[in-house]
Amino acid sequence: MLGQRLQEVRKMSGLLSSEVSHYLDVSLKAYLMMENDDYLIEWDVVSRLCDLYGCKEKVFYDLNEKIECMSLAHVDMKDLKRVARIRKLYSLVR
Repeated sequence: MLGQRLQEVRKMSGLLSSEVSHYLDVSLKAYLMMENDDYLIEWDVVSRLCDLYGCKEKVFYDLNEKIECMSLAHVDMKDLKRVARIRKLYSLVR
């Protein structure tokens, strides 16, 4: 279930698996295993993905939760960490 949501949110944001794996500093193989529910996904990974996508953790754990995320397709891969930091700061102040 978690892997399915990882894939759905990633696709809705317009990112490739390789871009997300680079952002997480994990191999592409490890990230694809996460999306296929073949790899234990630790909480800090989910937290970092929430920062990147600008969503709450509930999106990944509740299939009934509506996925709302902005497209990141136009963002250069090297800037994904900056985007995540800005979104995290924004979520802390609102």
